[in-house]
Amino acid sequence: MQRIARPDGSVRVLHSFCRVPARRAGEPARLHGFCLDVTERVRLEQSQAAQHEIALMLTRAPREAQAVETALRILREKLECPARLWTGVAAPETPAIVARAWREQRALFDGGFAFPVIGGGSTLGVIELGVGARAAPDAVLHELGSAVGVLLGEFVARQRLEQHAR
Repeated sequence: MQRIARPDGSVRVLHSFCRVPARRAGEPARLHGFCLDVTERVRLEQSQAAQHEIALMLTRAPREAQAVETALRILREKLECPARLWTGVAAPETPAIVARAWREQRALFDGGFAFPVIGGGSTLGVIELGVGARAAPDAVLHELGSAVGVLLGEFVARQRLEQHAR
C-alpha cells in the first residue's frame, strides 16, 4: 500500500496490483495493472483498532489520569493525528471550547473533530482530534467518538465513585 498526497492536501491510501507477462525470450511483453483507493477501509480499520485497544486498556487501567493519557496516545497513534482532552467543560460550553481550540491550533491542522466524554449522565470533558485536511465529519469518526467518549466517560465516573466510597 502506498500513501499519496493530492493537490488539495488530502492523503489517500492506494493498493496497487501489477502483472507483467513475458515473451518466450523472457522479455516483458506488456504491463497490466491498476490502483485501488482503499483509504476508507484503512480509516475504518484504524478506528476499530483504536476503539478495541482503548476498551482493552480500560479493563486494566489503575487510575483515571493514566487511562486518559493512554487513550489519547492510542488515538494519536492509530489515527495519526493530534488529540487532546479539554476538561471541566459543561455541555453548553462544548461548541465554544472546540471553536477556540481550533482557532488556537490552526497552524497544526485545518480541520478537526471533537466529541464529548460522557460519564454518569454528564459531560466530563471533550476530546479533540485534528486532521490535516478540511473534510466533512464522517460516519467512521462519529462512531469512534461515540464509543470512546462513553467508554472513557463511564470509566472515569466509576473511578470517581469508587474514590468517593473509600
